[in-house]
Amino acid sequence: MENVEVMLEDVIEQLENALKNDDLYLARQLCADILVNFPEQPDATKILGSVATKIGHNEAKRRFPGANYQEWLSAFHRVLKPRGYLEIGIAGGNTLALAKEPSLAIGVDPAFKIECSLHARTQLFRTTSDRFFLDYDIKKLLGGDILDMAFLDGLHTFDQTLRDFMNVERDGHKQTVVLVHDIFPVEPITAMRERISQFWLGDTWKLIPILRRFRPDLKVFTIPTYPSGLAVISNLDPSSEILANHFDAIVAEYMTHLDEEIENAEAHLNVIPATPAAVFGAIGVAYSE
Repeated sequence: MENVEVMLEDVIEQLENALKNDDLYLARQLCADILVNFPEQPDATKILGSVATKIGHNEAKRRFPGANYQEWLSAFHRVLKPRGYLEIGIAGGNTLALAKEPSLAIGVDPAFKIECSLHARTQLFRTTSDRFFLDYDIKKLLGGDILDMAFLDGLHTFDQTLRDFMNVERDGHKQTVVLVHDIFPVEPITAMRERISQFWLGDTWKLIPILRRFRPDLKVFTIPTYPSGLAVISNLDPSSEILANHFDAIVAEYMTHLDEEIENAEAHLNVIPATPAAVFGAIGVAYSE
């Protein structure tokens, strides 16, 4: 017992030195070692979450230079000029505010608190996305089949995001463009289903390999943009029932963590250059400065 306590004290001392020297990768490994060998140490989980957050932000800044995801959202609004726009997960309204007149906008969030001015004619719904799609007809809300663009930034779980996409596709049309946030993990811990770090994507990223596998008819790619990537999905087919018919089996299969896909994210997420020409060219839309 004494040897075990001495071993733990030694690892904790190494961890303290790693944190003091800002050696985040060593600190992460030491935290993991503590949790494996001494699972009764709750402080190790807290420290691991803090370390993962710092590593995640640092890695994102290194790997995603250039425009951030809100700047890309603004560019999509400017280029696509959506007649109808839907946003799931509006929080304080910063991204919803990127929609401008004459767009008609719909915002859905069970706990939104708008902290900025909105610039499009906007309808807000304080409810979950599942409840929203059950209770409301988007075409009636917008006054026609004009849902040209949607942004999904709700729960950070792949199964909920998959349901949100399926509902948007059903209410959209072939030219509808769907954007999905928190899709490009750069630190495995931040891409876990359970949250232990402040910088957290959840397992939303699994949506991309699912769509590429089960719906090859869709155009699906990822923009490497700070802080957590932005997926772009187009060429929708509102009549498709493939995802609905296989939903339970897909969720059961992809509920595992799939670390190997995080480590090879670029291949599984179909990452393309973060340039307007590449991005808008990939969805067949002309772009000019």
